[in-house]
Amino acid sequence: MLVKEKRDDMVNKMSTIRKVLSFKRKKLTKERVAHFVHAFDYFLNEKEDVTAVEASKKVGKCLSAKHQNVKRIMSSLEGGAAGSGGKEIDEVMDKILDSDGRKANKRRSLIDPRYFERIESRIGDLVKNDEYITREKVATICEEVTEEDAPEGATGVKVSERTAGRLLNTLGYHFGALRNRYTMTPSKIERVEDFLKDFNQAIVDQAAGKCIIVYMDETYCHKTQQRRHGWRGKANKGGVGSWNVGKTGIRKEKQVQCAKDVKGNKLGAKGGPRMIITHAFSKEGLVCLQNDDGDYIEFQDTIVPERELSQHAHSAGMVYEANKATGDYHDNMDSHVFMLWVKQRLLQTMIKKGNKRKIVLVLDNAPYHREHQVSCPNPLTSTKKDNIKTLQRLFSSGTRQGKEEIKSLTVTRHNEEHTFQFEAFGKFKRGKKRWKSGGPDVVELQVHTQRVVEKFAPEWLKTDLEAFMEEEGHQVIYTPPYLCSFQPIERLWAIVKGAVASEWREGRTLPEAFADLNTAFYGGIGAKTGIPYNAIKQDTCERMIKASIQQMDLVIEQFGVRCSGRVGEMEYDSDVEYEVDDDDDSGSDDESDDDAEN
Repeated sequence: MLVKEKRDDMVNKMSTIRKVLSFKRKKLTKERVAHFVHAFDYFLNEKEDVTAVEASKKVGKCLSAKHQNVKRIMSSLEGGAAGSGGKEIDEVMDKILDSDGRKANKRRSLIDPRYFERIESRIGDLVKNDEYITREKVATICEEVTEEDAPEGATGVKVSERTAGRLLNTLGYHFGALRNRYTMTPSKIERVEDFLKDFNQAIVDQAAGKCIIVYMDETYCHKTQQRRHGWRGKANKGGVGSWNVGKTGIRKEKQVQCAKDVKGNKLGAKGGPRMIITHAFSKEGLVCLQNDDGDYIEFQDTIVPERELSQHAHSAGMVYEANKATGDYHDNMDSHVFMLWVKQRLLQTMIKKGNKRKIVLVLDNAPYHREHQVSCPNPLTSTKKDNIKTLQRLFSSGTRQGKEEIKSLTVTRHNEEHTFQFEAFGKFKRGKKRWKSGGPDVVELQVHTQRVVEKFAPEWLKTDLEAFMEEEGHQVIYTPPYLCSFQPIERLWAIVKGAVASEWREGRTLPEAFADLNTAFYGGIGAKTGIPYNAIKQDTCERMIKASIQQMDLVIEQFGVRCSGRVGEMEYDSDVEYEVDDDDDSGSDDESDDDAEN
């Protein structure tokens, strides 16, 4: 009878607080929370085998509340039962429940924050091992981490994939498109460290006043250059005015490679005519003449047609209108135009500035930067077929002693020496028995071709730029492929193109876009915003160079084999051997510009 009376009393109390505990903009009083706790204890003690989760579900069902909210409130009470005392209920009320109902309904992670550091470290290990981060893996990590502190025989906290996704957001991860993955294989690390060795020496020489490092690159800018993301009003779903970015020509041009506007003018890949921009800077600022006050003078003030690029100018900044409406702006630049820029713009401006130091030019691996006097593909990245053709041509033009060295290759395998003749260079076959009697593999032939070409025809390995710069007493350093963070001028593009985008207005012409570009480079007042822009001076260039050097230091710290320390104080040990990587793919040196619109 007592149990029945207790049950009836509990049902009456539940009916009075059912709507209150639905967490809809209503505050919970201490009295109602006490009823809530008693209800939980009742269901928990009704049967011996009832768990806290089952009790929470029953309370939630009776009170029309979510059992997650029930569980959250009960977990906030240290005692977790009615006998825990009114003091703890008061503490919970003051800390959590005596607030707006919507705030109390905010979802909270089932994982204790004290585990976050270890979970984030495990996720970092996935990144280091080139594994994809997925919610399934994060859920497994959560269970493993919580199991480490669980009592003996107990399991870790099992969370759903949805909870794992919320945890990733809490830790600062965001779901979105993944960029191309770049794995640092031993051969790529070797190439990166070769660059770091040369660049470190250039930094040391620059500090001693022996040289000046100049960074150069090319990019493009549309006349319709504008910001792609920004806050917008609820009624204005299109962004600016009544114009919807997603439904006009800007985005439609992605679908039509050579589209035309209403006047028949050719459009670029994304919208409107575009400018091809080439510039360079050093730690002293942009490569451009300056007056006594430090202001830039005699820079290009009009868009130069491509036929007039050969004219002298006193600024490394070269801008001309693209003559091809293809998606890749590299089609509008070739080795002829590039060499004109080096001879007529870069070197002439440096001479006019009074520079008498050696110039160390740092640039990327775009194909027009690496045009060869003699057509010879890079032996270290070529296939066996291409390297055999190179050896055949070298063999036909070499001396008798050179021919003997070219056609014979000795390799060491499992402490055994094997000598192969030229006729067997293409006969390598994998297998336990056949590899001894076959020919050299790809890597062995690449090393052999590189060595004999360096010895008997070193000019084959020099690009047109390297040959010209060496003749003038200067040096060229190519950055490793696909590591645009090593190139400080990529950060310059982000600054100037962002400024041009901020000055976008309806009907802007290409000359007006060029004027906005000059304002971003050399200072001035924004045509639309009226904002004063500071010129790209020495302090800005030094910050960009410092940021790129920090990226180099991170690569040395994480992947360094022969390199150790920091750029400027780096040590290079040539005696250290790299690991053999048979699975390393032999790619091209050609590098697409990863323009920094980031």
